[in-house]
Amino acid sequence: QTEETTTEVSIAVKLESTELAQQINDALATISQETREQYMNEAIVSQGDNQ
Repeated sequence: QTEETTTEVSIAVKLESTELAQQINDALATISQETREQYMNEAIVSQGDNQ
């Protein structure tokens, strides 16, 4: 049997942390808009599960 595992990460970046913000934006640029929207929707749904 296999078990699916979901890893969720939330990141808040201060405006002064431009290097980190750029690295995050670079990583986000490697995924499609469709994938990004899917991840955001999954994050929203999982937030409701954790409350």
